[in-house]
Amino acid sequence: MTQTISSHARKRRRTLWVMTVVGFFVPTAMFGKFFKDNGFGKDSWKKFGEQAAGNLPAAAILADAGLTANAFITWAAWDAHQNKIRGWWVVYPATFGVGICFGAPLYLLMREYKLGDAAFLPREAG
Repeated sequence: MTQTISSHARKRRRTLWVMTVVGFFVPTAMFGKFFKDNGFGKDSWKKFGEQAAGNLPAAAILADAGLTANAFITWAAWDAHQNKIRGWWVVYPATFGVGICFGAPLYLLMREYKLGDAAFLPREAG
C-alpha cells in the first residue's frame, strides 16, 4: 500500500530533514572543538560551564534555550500522546543532549511523518 503525499508535505519533510541534520551537526561540531582544544576531563567541564554562563548575555541565552527546551518537551509530550506518535521519547536526549536546535525539528519531522497534511486540518471540538 503506497501513501500519496502532497507537494507541500514533501517540502515540509525536506525542510525538516535539513533543519534536523544541521541542528545535530552544528552544535556537535562546536562541542567537539571545545573538548578537542580543552580535553575531556573534570577541569574542561568546569571551564565549559564557566564560559557558557560567564557573563550576563551568555547566561541570558542559556536560560532562554533551557526554558524553551523545557516548554517544547512539555508540549511534545502532550502532542505525542494526543497524536499517538511512537518513539517520540528520543526527543528528550536529542534536546537535552545536543540542543533544542536538534530536538525540535526532529520531533516536528516525526510528527509530519505521522500526521502529514492532516496536521493542518481543523479538528472537531471535543
